[in-house]
Amino acid sequence: MQAQSKVSAKVYRLLNEFKLDEALIELENLFSPEQKSCSTEYNLTLTKIYILKGLFSLAEESLSHFRNEGGALELFYLEKLNLHYLSGDFGRWRTTLSQAQMQMALHETFQFQVLDTSEQIAIVKHFEEAGFISETIAFYESLVSRQLTDQNYLRTQAQLVRLYAIWNIKSSLATAYSQLLLLKPHELDASLYVEVQHSLLLAETALFGIDAGLKRLKHSFESQLDIYDQKLLLFDFCELALSMYGSIPPVDLSIIPESQLDPYEIEVKALLSGKKRLSLGPSDLPTNSLFRLMILAAKVGVLLSPNTLESAMFLLHEQFAGKTKRFWRARFQPLFSQQDSVEVSFRNHELNIENHIYSLANQKTLSELLSVICQHGPHVQLDVLTQSLYNESPNIQLLDRLRVNINRLNRMFEKELGIAKPFKIREGSVQTNLRFCSV
Repeated sequence: MQAQSKVSAKVYRLLNEFKLDEALIELENLFSPEQKSCSTEYNLTLTKIYILKGLFSLAEESLSHFRNEGGALELFYLEKLNLHYLSGDFGRWRTTLSQAQMQMALHETFQFQVLDTSEQIAIVKHFEEAGFISETIAFYESLVSRQLTDQNYLRTQAQLVRLYAIWNIKSSLATAYSQLLLLKPHELDASLYVEVQHSLLLAETALFGIDAGLKRLKHSFESQLDIYDQKLLLFDFCELALSMYGSIPPVDLSIIPESQLDPYEIEVKALLSGKKRLSLGPSDLPTNSLFRLMILAAKVGVLLSPNTLESAMFLLHEQFAGKTKRFWRARFQPLFSQQDSVEVSFRNHELNIENHIYSLANQKTLSELLSVICQHGPHVQLDVLTQSLYNESPNIQLLDRLRVNINRLNRMFEKELGIAKPFKIREGSVQTNLRFCSV
């Protein structure tokens, strides 16, 4: 009899019900001492139980046994990510995620067929927490298009609806929400029920307003949710209502004891209560949570410490590129407004923005344009530009050429740096919110 068939039924049911002591006893009774020493399924399941019980050192030990006995690399990384994330060791969590990216090429392709659908969703959630929102959405959209069972389709659709709502992607949200609302599988386990209610709550808040969200929240709480599910719904609802509508909904967060809140929830509660400064950094939170908290803080007018902003900008430039960098940059605009502007220097054809260097040596026209803007500050008169660049006074042809080059400059900043349209032509001048500190 294979270990997988022995473990999968009762032990995993107890795990899903969070009856961890019972699950551990049942697991121990299923395997002989000889089997325990060499069974990957035993050690993997033991790792899951230890992680959920908060016994992280024991979890590391059993996970090591799992890998040494030939356990699948994909499952090894999934549980290692779970371990570091739930233990709050975000430095090791980020290192493990980078290792997973290199070993499994998840960042580029999200192809990991060894994992079943629920495990794929679990590992992709780590990429979401690391800030790869665009990639995560693309994965779920791809998964929904496959032939899935009712339960897996519903779970995947719920994740899509949640992300569309959180990030206000209304062009996709309405259709996805309607599809989720129509799905009525015969049986929902407790965790899937909460996932669906969570997604419906956020979608109805985004689509129909705070009152609709309150109605869904009340309906969900009638199902006797445990405290972990209650705080998930409460805090995400409050965050969405504040970020989307600028108001705090009439809910009582004090029903969740302070001792049950994680660092992110403690900080959100403090912001909602009028805290005036945010000081958490990458060592305290995963990247997605940190960025969301910073955006929320800017929304309510809370100052960010210089260290927090500097650390976030380092993560933005070191971890992300292309579409994902643009995604976060667009949402960070209030932060840049709060900090007055983004600091930029330009010297010898090299653009230095937040200590990251970009060469314009092969783009002479843009380099010359930037050089003039650097010399004359954030508002440069058009006649100054045309005289400096072309040694002529403004005329229709020169102004057209200047507009083309300003558009090229904007496209370059958006593509390489994720900064949308930092240069604008208005009132007879080229204006920018960038702060050029030196030439």
